[in-house]
Amino acid sequence: MKRTQLAAAIVMATSSMSALAATYTVTPLPVTDIGKSNFAKSIDNTGAMLTTVKNEFSPPIDLELAEDSGLLAAYENTFESPEDAEAGNFTSIDYQIIVSQLLTYSATNSDDFQHLTNFRSYVTDTVDASLVPGLDVIDEDSGRYTHSVETIARDSISRDYIVGSSAYPFLRLDYTNEDDEDVYYLLSEGLEQAFVEVNGNHIRLPSPDDTLNGYAAAYSINNNLQVAGYATTSFTDAAIETIENCADDEERGDIPYEKCIQDIVYTDSNTSTSAVRFPLREVSQIRPVVWQLDGAGNVIDITSYPLVFDPTEDQLLSLKIGRAYDINDQGVAVGISQTDEGSAVAVSLIDGQTTEFLPRGENNNSSAIAINDENWVTGYVNRSPNGVSRNRLFVHNLDTGESVYPDGFYTNAPTEANAINNNNIVVGKSEVDTSSSSSLSDTHAFMYTVGDEELTDLNTLISCDSEYELVEAVDINDSDEIIANALIQRPQRYVDGEAVINSAGEQEEEDLIVAVKLTPNGDGEIEQCDIDDEGSDEEAGYERSGASTQWSILALLAGAVVWRRKMVSKAATFLAKK
Repeated sequence: MKRTQLAAAIVMATSSMSALAATYTVTPLPVTDIGKSNFAKSIDNTGAMLTTVKNEFSPPIDLELAEDSGLLAAYENTFESPEDAEAGNFTSIDYQIIVSQLLTYSATNSDDFQHLTNFRSYVTDTVDASLVPGLDVIDEDSGRYTHSVETIARDSISRDYIVGSSAYPFLRLDYTNEDDEDVYYLLSEGLEQAFVEVNGNHIRLPSPDDTLNGYAAAYSINNNLQVAGYATTSFTDAAIETIENCADDEERGDIPYEKCIQDIVYTDSNTSTSAVRFPLREVSQIRPVVWQLDGAGNVIDITSYPLVFDPTEDQLLSLKIGRAYDINDQGVAVGISQTDEGSAVAVSLIDGQTTEFLPRGENNNSSAIAINDENWVTGYVNRSPNGVSRNRLFVHNLDTGESVYPDGFYTNAPTEANAINNNNIVVGKSEVDTSSSSSLSDTHAFMYTVGDEELTDLNTLISCDSEYELVEAVDINDSDEIIANALIQRPQRYVDGEAVINSAGEQEEEDLIVAVKLTPNGDGEIEQCDIDDEGSDEEAGYERSGASTQWSILALLAGAVVWRRKMVSKAATFLAKK
């Protein structure tokens, strides 16, 4: 009898049982002095990690633009030291005021005020970190990047190739209008763009339909330099006509051509709301895309994938979406496709064909997030037990069609996978059972090996006295090293990095999310932790794993030992991840 893929995975799990029994060492990424928070993105097989930093300290302020826009004058009576602020010598509080206002204006796409981004990416090990600027450029006056570009780096190969999404920077354009008045605009040449960084060079990955630079994002790169993501493949005729009208002086009115184009890309002139909209994206079609690169990062081929249905001409007048989230070394990609009913389904993307592989009738939506080289796919399905919509973990083999749906930390717990390595270990996050205490975090990071019955709470595999609470495992490499997001309490800091001191002369603390590396400790043992909750029934030590060996299952599964671990929680508040 031929052994099934699932049985093979169980045997593989037992052969590396010691990995589950070992503790993990927690190491913070060396970006804590760069910004307030940072979020895990990926770890490759060399240990190179990508993280997105939020609220970087000491972003650059364009004083000339701050004066021209009236920003300095508007807060003259608010500043602690107006004269120093005018000279660019901000106190911590004045600096906080300026940056907070600029971030607010940036969020509404103002073309009067300097743009600052909340998120930039770094590539790091556990020693140093380097900025991944994406498509940002260095300002000639300051000698620094404009800091106006949100860049999310998502995947890497040996730190030599990095892919993700970025945008074009917001740069000043001076213009003399029909009344002979000198005005200016802060403009960008395009929406979110896919990019690859190769040896310090940053190359934009074009969309199949690259009108106005299109709209694209890159999520994954394999060892054959195939990049998986999504991009625009077409635009409506009405959109093309609107773009052409920008070249007509009479149609455009008294604004520069570049401003007219940006209004099509970023804003909707027919709305009075301040919320930014992206009208060009709304009249496009977005499909899964695989870019084939050469060694220098140049695109030598682009393959776009269809949806799981053929949209009618009327349906193509509204946005229809397909996306690729991961690709293995065999060139098999996975992601999502919108259906004709408007839901999303998990799909495989192979040789130009898009294939739905999970039963649609059981799920409201489904999404394939990651795939390994053995064609095991993981992601989540959305179901509504008892009328409550929840995401549930799935693992599926494309070759055999086998699927498993492990429970989260409790029955029907919302659970999402983020990655799977070639040891068939899945990592992600699952909600913890908060019924017994309102102080528990919403989610904990988990590890799950295909063939096991239960998820392992990664908090049970780290030291009892760790200051970190692991809320989400984001990626795992083939050495079983994990990059995760952790909750920690740290001193509150102003935007210039200085600590916030209260009226009593003490430092204020706040809960933050930071990225950490989890390294297997093969010689370690699961620790027993004291329960410090008042009124606990157990006053002695507590074995964190809460484990018992299932000997009956051992016999049934040909020697597989199924380790069961229950979570240990610390009082904290979960902060959402970007």
